[in-house]
Amino acid sequence: MNELKLEVGQVIKNLRELCELLGVEYQTGINKAPYVRELSRYGEYYKKGNRFIIDKVYKTPKPSTTRKEVKGHINDQDLDDLYRYVKDEILQYKDKKMPNDMMGRLIGLKEGKFYANNNNGSEGTYDYKLILLTFKLMKGTILSYIDNTEFKNERHKINGIMKIIESEINNVKDRLNAAKKSEEKTINVDISNQLNEQSTYKRKSKNKNDSLKDLW
Repeated sequence: MNELKLEVGQVIKNLRELCELLGVEYQTGINKAPYVRELSRYGEYYKKGNRFIIDKVYKTPKPSTTRKEVKGHINDQDLDDLYRYVKDEILQYKDKKMPNDMMGRLIGLKEGKFYANNNNGSEGTYDYKLILLTFKLMKGTILSYIDNTEFKNERHKINGIMKIIESEINNVKDRLNAAKKSEEKTINVDISNQLNEQSTYKRKSKNKNDSLKDLW
C-alpha cells in the first residue's frame, strides 16, 4: 500500500481516487471503511458529497491499526468478523450491502464516538471483538426490537440497534475486566448461557409495537 502525500486544501474526488492514491484496486461495492481509516492516519479531512477535502496534514502519520495487508487490500479480521455478523445475523442483509450509516456507527463506537471520523472527543475505547461479543449477547433482544417496532426509515432502525448495544457494552466490558482481575471462570459460563438464550430467539410476532421506536 502506498504512503499518502497530502496537502492542506487537497481534494480527493471520491473513493475511487483515494484507492488509486493508495495503490489499491477499486471495485464496485468495496468496503470503504479500511481505506478511509488509512486516510485518517495521514491527516484530518471533511466530506463534501463524495469528496474528501484535506483540512490538516500530520508531520508523522499515525501508527497503523491494521493487522495485515493482503494483495494490496487492508484486512482487519476483527472488523471483518463484526461486519459479517451484523450484516448477516442482525440486519439479515444476505443479498444487500451493509448500510454506510451502520459501518460509520460501528467504527465510531470503537473510538467511543457516535460516528466514525466525528471531530467530537472520544468518550471511551472498545475493540471490535468486544463490540461483536455485545452483539452476540444482545442478538435476541435486538431481533425482538426489530420485529416489534415500526421504523420510519433504515437510519431509525440502525440508531435503535446501536442504542441497545451502547447501553450494554460497558456492562459486558466491566464483566470481562472483573473476570480477568479475579481470575474467575464463572463469566464464561454466564456468557455461554446468555449466548445460547439469545441465539435461540425465534422471530414469532409480526405485531408492531411503538414502545421502543424512540430509541435513537
